[in-house]
Amino acid sequence: MVRADRVHWDQKHTQGVPALEGSPSAYLVAWLPFLPKGRALDLAAGCGRHAIYLAQHGYRVDALDISLVGLSRLMHQACAQDLAVRAAVVDLDDALLPWVTYELIVNTYYLNRALLPQFQKALVPGGALLVETPLYNPAVDHPSEVVHRVGPGELARVFADLDIAHYEEVPTRLSHGKRAVCRMVAFSPAR
Repeated sequence: MVRADRVHWDQKHTQGVPALEGSPSAYLVAWLPFLPKGRALDLAAGCGRHAIYLAQHGYRVDALDISLVGLSRLMHQACAQDLAVRAAVVDLDDALLPWVTYELIVNTYYLNRALLPQFQKALVPGGALLVETPLYNPAVDHPSEVVHRVGPGELARVFADLDIAHYEEVPTRLSHGKRAVCRMVAFSPAR
């Protein structure tokens, strides 16, 4: 499975995926002024649109992804701009995040339910978690897609121990049809 995932994403990044390249998420851009500075983690970083953006704004970024092709493109950009980015090829299904390390964790359009409980432990006190991911909508999504989409209220329940600053579940239109999205910013309680 890991090899198939790696081959799939390496091919996507070799061909270029406009939605995964270029500008960072508008949600991240809007929230950046309110997020703590320091060390950041970009999960499923791909070509690094978020990692590069964060590093340009003074963060020291760890970028994790399964695709060597995507991370190579990311590191080429980071080196060209002399940005503080470290990248590692990691199967996120087996990842163990370091505890009490990050001021910010960014997780966009990647869902790994087994990894979610590690986020709170990886944040420093007062650290922030920003998540933007598709929301399962039974009216338009095939039942098999529930694996890759959060259910209504799911993130709020999983991160109930964090201080949720913003949470929304909204319909949105993507190029492949109508989808719903869940967005959340939450902070680890300061000790």
